[in-house]
Amino acid sequence: MDSKSDEPFNIRKVTEDDAERVLDYINLVSGESDNLTFGINELNCTVNEEKNIIQAINNSKNSVMLIGEINNEIVVMGNIGGLSRSRINHRGTLAISVLKKCWNLGIGTKMIVELINFAKSHNIEVLDLEVRTDNVYAVRMYKKAGFEIVGVYKKYFKIDKEYYDAYIMTLELK
Repeated sequence: MDSKSDEPFNIRKVTEDDAERVLDYINLVSGESDNLTFGINELNCTVNEEKNIIQAINNSKNSVMLIGEINNEIVVMGNIGGLSRSRINHRGTLAISVLKKCWNLGIGTKMIVELINFAKSHNIEVLDLEVRTDNVYAVRMYKKAGFEIVGVYKKYFKIDKEYYDAYIMTLELK
């Protein structure tokens, strides 16, 4: 699989051996924009704690964490957090982040396709996500993948004393 830039691009399931690289990626991507629910150095986690998180996700029936790499560098990360309670275990929450230097290369779209394929093959019937209303490129990408805006969280983000709304978007798979 290649990105629009024709660099070799690979998406795969994260392993415990990736823990340190995942943390490095998170620290980098969190400082590149205010589109994520966390800022730089907010996710204070040790490598061992990250290994435990990855192990728990990989042992879950309806959760997954994927990374996409170009030249062995993590450039995109996506996950689905499946829910365990019987009344809501048909749902999953999707999250994705892309390094700024890789925006608009189609990498985010490829990650979403992989996550949707995982959801379909693991009996997840509805995916949901939250995205800043002013993150027009992400909103467009999610709409292109079939997600619909179903609501708005007012004042969802508070960054430097400023409030930002977020769309609630869902994709029905069944």
